Amino acid sequence: MKQSETHFSFLPLVVVAVFVGIWQLMVVDELQFIKSDIKSKHEVAIQQILFEVKERALSLERMGKRFEVNFYEDQHKVEWEADVINYVNHFGNFKSLDWVDSDYRVQWSVAPDGNEKEYGMNLMDDPRLAPALNVARESRDSRVSPVLNAPQQEKVFSVFVPLFEEEEFIGFIRGKFVLESFLQNIFTEEQSGIQLSIYSDGKVLYSLESGETGDPKKWLVSSTVEYKGLNWIFQSIPGKAYLSKLRTVTPEVVMAFGLILAWALGAAVRGGQKARKQKVELTAINEKLKEEFNKSLQQSQALELSQNRYKNLFSQVSKIIAGMSKKTGEQFFASLVQNLSASLGFKYCLLGELDPMDDGKIRALALGGDSGLMENITYALNGTPCENVVGKTLCTYPSKVWKMFPEDKMLCDLGIESYAGVPLNDSSNNPLGILCAMHDEPVTDFAHANLILSLFAGVAEAEVERQRYEKAFLKESALVRLSKNIAVTSNDLPDMESILEFSLRKICEFIKWPVGHFYMVDEPMRGLISYPVWYLRDSQHYAWFRSITEELYFEKGEGLPGRVMAESGPAWIPDLWHDPNFPRSEVSREVGLRTGMAIPIMVGEKVGGVMEFFTDDHLELDQVLLKDLAPIGTQLGRVLERARSESLLKKQALVLDQIHDAVISMDSQHNITAWNMGAERVFGFEEQEMLGKPFTYLFPDEEKKLQQTLIQPTIINGTCEIEMEAVQKSGGFIHVHISLSALCDQDCLPQSIVCYALDITEKKHAREQLEVYSQDLEKRVEQRTVELNTSVEKIRESRDQIEGILKSIGEGLLVTDCHGKMALMNPAAENILGLKKEDVLGQYVSQVLDNQSLLACWDIERKDKSSSQSFGFELAGKDQGRKFIRGASTLLLGENDEAIG
Repeated sequence: MKQSETHFSFLPLVVVAVFVGIWQLMVVDELQFIKSDIKSKHEVAIQQILFEVKERALSLERMGKRFEVNFYEDQHKVEWEADVINYVNHFGNFKSLDWVDSDYRVQWSVAPDGNEKEYGMNLMDDPRLAPALNVARESRDSRVSPVLNAPQQEKVFSVFVPLFEEEEFIGFIRGKFVLESFLQNIFTEEQSGIQLSIYSDGKVLYSLESGETGDPKKWLVSSTVEYKGLNWIFQSIPGKAYLSKLRTVTPEVVMAFGLILAWALGAAVRGGQKARKQKVELTAINEKLKEEFNKSLQQSQALELSQNRYKNLFSQVSKIIAGMSKKTGEQFFASLVQNLSASLGFKYCLLGELDPMDDGKIRALALGGDSGLMENITYALNGTPCENVVGKTLCTYPSKVWKMFPEDKMLCDLGIESYAGVPLNDSSNNPLGILCAMHDEPVTDFAHANLILSLFAGVAEAEVERQRYEKAFLKESALVRLSKNIAVTSNDLPDMESILEFSLRKICEFIKWPVGHFYMVDEPMRGLISYPVWYLRDSQHYAWFRSITEELYFEKGEGLPGRVMAESGPAWIPDLWHDPNFPRSEVSREVGLRTGMAIPIMVGEKVGGVMEFFTDDHLELDQVLLKDLAPIGTQLGRVLERARSESLLKKQALVLDQIHDAVISMDSQHNITAWNMGAERVFGFEEQEMLGKPFTYLFPDEEKKLQQTLIQPTIINGTCEIEMEAVQKSGGFIHVHISLSALCDQDCLPQSIVCYALDITEKKHAREQLEVYSQDLEKRVEQRTVELNTSVEKIRESRDQIEGILKSIGEGLLVTDCHGKMALMNPAAENILGLKKEDVLGQYVSQVLDNQSLLACWDIERKDKSSSQSFGFELAGKDQGRKFIRGASTLLLGENDEAIG
């Protein structure tokens, strides 16, 4: 019994020893786990640094391959700057991106902030850059320079890419990066809590602080980062906060539990049966603790395995992406889907972009997998799993995806069972397209697939966006060349018809459409008439279409050109055969033309003409194409306006030459710039003799006096009129009437003066003679006035006598002129006929009297000059009484025996 109790007395010590061992084992394991985690993050950071440096170097090398040309040509400068802008927008963190010539001088430079540009700087003057430049040139490979101090306390490093044209060294492309912003984008939240430092030549280049750190002797991790001249010492030390976060209380709990257990065992020894019962319980607890310990150990091993797998996976994917970076365009996309399929073990992968014409569709850039590439397709997003990905977020479907999306025919045809897709966005976070992987078997774990998809998606986004920028730049460059070609040729061609014919041909060749035609606005009718300017790829095939078109006249709103005229904007008909407002639908069907568009030729704000184009393809509305061609229409509008202006100027010049008066123009220095035929007739000088000479050359007065009397009043008042003496070529003098008008700019400042001169020499002589005649006439008028006043007095006296005689006559007296109009009526005639003199004088006799026998007496042509003629008639009075009247008519003769009344 005592021996048994002795054994039990040692049991608490044994338990304490066991738990101390367990505690020590757990502490050691925990410390190893923390060191492994720090080292893993340290290695990931190194891989990220190398990946970013390599990616930028490889991208600059691809840029160098595209620009191994003579950089002194301006067109390459524009292309290079466009490519640089795309590169800067994608990567960022640039100080500048430069082109360096073969003499190591910076020629072109693009800086994101537009400030630091080192034009003309010789890089060999900096001994720190010279080794990198020489090694890059000799090895024909990119080289990374040491980190240098820049203004504003910045540290920068450069990547030099040598350029060769047919084995001749032509310079470098230099990417200059700010070290701090470059590394800040690399170090993510995963490195938070760890102090990261980079050294070179014993100097600190960069340090990311994390507060108070642990013991460097215990926790410091240091490695060398090397790549093409880059040689950095990279160190990681965890902060105390980070260590505290990773450490757990499990060892202390276990130790405390062990002490408690030992105390309990001691109590059990002293407690007898109670101790045996506790022994059983402790055994169970011990087993549970071992199980938890083993479980914790397994989790630690699984975490370490996962980190190793992630590290290997990241390294493999980085190598794959680096290999793909040397390819561009379709080769890059094909390589991407094949490498992605191989990395994931999925049967199919698809890379697609949003259709530029319809953002509800995806246009495949590459489709394929382990069995090779497939034909690219375009499909609608509606009813497909891609609809939940594009512009949204990553989506996965482990199994039966074909059943969840029955409308997706591709899933059914390929037998797709599982699906994973990630959206592609540009640098402004706008949707670009999609990258997805599909497999014909269920997939339960998408963790690695999602990671690999995300890595490949980043590379795909950069290339798709770069290609978009490149296509847009090439298209814009082609449009600029087209516009420039038309503009330059317009100045060389002799007439508007040749210019329009050249422009039509160039536009049709640019858009690859077989038919182009021009209409001119019919100004009087405000309609459109066919102009004999065409582009026909096959003139014989489209001859009938041309014949029908040239016979038509389009009013506003009628047909394709009429729509353009009505709306003053472009028009598009996708289906010529079935459009109700296209009169040429039948002939279009016969010759195979299917789609048409037209753009206006704008002269100011009005349509001056219309260009229409046709193609054999059935194409939907392309707003981008219409927008691209609109500036050319405006440009040709200026050509049309210029042609009209030239025609008008010719007519005006012809009119000016027909004007008898002199028309002279002078510039702001008062030198003659225009001289019409009238000026030649007035002054005798020919045009070539006077152009460029001062206006004062035509006058004998001093120039100072002419300035005061002619030029200054015109400048001040805007106009001036004066008569003065001028000099002719023969040396003689003439008198001219001069009218000057100042032509002002938009600020009302005189820019030129127009002079109208009229030779008034003869007129002046005639005016002087007229003054003599006028004085003589005034004297004669005074004499005639006196004589006339005397005659008037006599006539007035005779008239008074005649009127007295007429009043005293008892018989009625009527007198007419030679035309039969009443000229005189005495009071007796008024009384007899019942008429008033003021009502009848000046009227024809036939208007006053209706008696035929009386009227016959006034027929002067039949009247006998030598005798009187009697007459009689009955007259009804106003009082209903009747009068019988008799009289006689006598012809009045003038001095020459002519009938006067």
